[in-house]
Amino acid sequence: DGVLYVMEGDREVQVKQEIDKWLIRIGMIK
Repeated sequence: DGVLYVMEGDREVQVKQEIDKWLIRIGMIK
């Protein structure tokens, strides 16, 4: 269970990073 929790945590971090990239792109476009 601990490993699965860590994997899900990494996924959340990756998703947040992807969102940050999109926000930066949208901000640059605007």
